[in-house]
Amino acid sequence: AALARGVTVRVGVDLATGAVVAEAGGEGRDTLWRDTLPLAPGGRLAGGREGWAEAVFGAAGRARADRVLITDEGGRYEVRVDPWTGDAEARRF
Repeated sequence: AALARGVTVRVGVDLATGAVVAEAGGEGRDTLWRDTLPLAPGGRLAGGREGWAEAVFGAAGRARADRVLITDEGGRYEVRVDPWTGDAEARRF
């Protein structure tokens, strides 16, 4: 969406509820979508700050993101966003 629109897109995750919101642009942001992460029963999120984690995708495709940890019965995972491509993946540790 950032590349297609030529604007910055921010994706925020509420660490308490798993709610996700993506917004494009700066002031007067345009909400692109809202959803909730499908966490496994007993799953928890940690990281970010003040209860939220954010990933910011620039119009040129680069990204920066807060550290997000997912813990559930299957183990612990860290979500990483590649700063050059904007690709995200969860890695088990």
